[in-house]
Amino acid sequence: MQAGVPWPSSRFTDNGNQTITDTMTGLTWVSNPNLMSTRDPSFDNDSTPQDGRVYWQHALDYVAKLNTEKYLGFSDWRLPNVVELLSLDNTSLYRSYYYWSSNTDPLDSSNAIYISMSVGTPTSVTKIDPAHFFVLPVRGQADSTTSAALRKTGQTTKYAAGDDGDLQAGVAWPTPRFVENGDGTVTDKLTGLIWLQYANCFGNMDWYNALTTANTLASGACGLSDGSTAGQWRLPNVKELESLVDFQQQAPPVPVDSPFLFSNLQAVYWSSTVYQVYPAVDQQYLYTISPTGFKWFARSDSLLAAWPVRGGQMKLTTTLAGTGSGTITGSPVSASCSSGSCTSLHDQGTVVTLTATPNAGSLFVGWSGACTGSGTCSVTVDAAKTVTATFDQAAKLTVGIFGKGTVTSNPSGISCSTGTCFAYFPKNSSVVLYHTEAYGYTFSAWTSICPGTGDCTVNLTGNLYIPATFAAQDNVRRNLLTTPYGTLTTAYEAAVTSDVLKAKTMTFLESLSLGRDISVVLQGGYDPAFGTPSDFTSVEGGLTIAAGSVTLDRIIIK
Repeated sequence: MQAGVPWPSSRFTDNGNQTITDTMTGLTWVSNPNLMSTRDPSFDNDSTPQDGRVYWQHALDYVAKLNTEKYLGFSDWRLPNVVELLSLDNTSLYRSYYYWSSNTDPLDSSNAIYISMSVGTPTSVTKIDPAHFFVLPVRGQADSTTSAALRKTGQTTKYAAGDDGDLQAGVAWPTPRFVENGDGTVTDKLTGLIWLQYANCFGNMDWYNALTTANTLASGACGLSDGSTAGQWRLPNVKELESLVDFQQQAPPVPVDSPFLFSNLQAVYWSSTVYQVYPAVDQQYLYTISPTGFKWFARSDSLLAAWPVRGGQMKLTTTLAGTGSGTITGSPVSASCSSGSCTSLHDQGTVVTLTATPNAGSLFVGWSGACTGSGTCSVTVDAAKTVTATFDQAAKLTVGIFGKGTVTSNPSGISCSTGTCFAYFPKNSSVVLYHTEAYGYTFSAWTSICPGTGDCTVNLTGNLYIPATFAAQDNVRRNLLTTPYGTLTTAYEAAVTSDVLKAKTMTFLESLSLGRDISVVLQGGYDPAFGTPSDFTSVEGGLTIAAGSVTLDRIIIK
């Protein structure tokens, strides 16, 4: 069935600096499986000196040494917790090693947990075990590009500086983490998994019967009234069973607020995961959930309990960022968010649509994480994903047009050719305004903020108004008036009956359309001072008379 987050095609990246990054979890590991023996052999004086195997406290001390020395330029190395070490299970890395985790056994504080990387099993031993174990430093955490952020282990008691109870690395658990659905099921808000609330409905059985029984479970059995049908439930894999373990608790090692029926909780549960070391002899992974939560393996004909799970819902985190404010509207609506950071659970593969709307005085800048750009965001929730909408405080830039021309902006937002136009830009940002004259007009001035006639660059510390003046060229006049008109069309639009429209000696590149019920004279051939006409004026674009009349004098229509 292969439930869970799919692995990236290239999960591990060699950083070329003696570290390896797990792109699925966001963790960075040292690439040397026995760093202490290679780099600091004299640090190890336990039992067999210089072999890199030390007591638990000395493992913590060694990581502290690396941080003091800023190994590879970093001072945030840590001894990995048990969940972090188990994330390397089933990989080819560090297979022949046994590593200390930073976790203390909650049943016995003189014991700590180590991981056998060859079989992926956590085991509790005394912190001064004579065999000792190796140290595998790790650093980093998940980010918005990480598909499988690792949870906290649950251990909150600090037994030593730098241990898991001290650092508590990982994704915080929701509060409450578990929700009793009232239909015989419990939803884990951390993983999105839905568990059968009755933790031992079937009694003990062999592995094959456990697989079949879990898969055929349906509403009406085991206290279920959830409408589920056969085929929706399954036997959990080993990682899903591991997700229930709270390493702060003892027996049972599950979170104290989980609403499972503990009177039915069993010591050992089947997982659906085959133990790959001995698949030929028909042995499968089993998971012991009591008293320590550690997994081991057993033959498939052993008689153990089954605890069905379904769902595989994935978490979508929607976050609002920036200096402004706004809302994210989701479809489904559960993905909506109006402040801070919000989480929602969706069936794996669900396509969620998100729309960002800025509040008054704010501007939507764009998406980041699983979406980019500034339009509607569509994200397929096939793994845990994060989408961030950034809103910045906005300043309103208003442009007024006087005369005829167009003003545009960079960044885009303003494109204005008449009246007043406005757009919102991030507060304290710079905006450049450009002007383009209409035919027959010359750009004459911005406001005093931008002297001259070039481009206008403004810093929006607040709302701002910028007028742009385009002056008509002195190409046409009416009668003896000195008011200039840049085109024949604008002069005609201002004319009254019996006006004489005096045009300079030039070629007008316009189509002259007369549609008013007035009579005018169009007289051409004037010099720049508009004295006595002595030449001709051309109109390239034609003349159309739809109403009224016109007398042409020294006018050439082309």
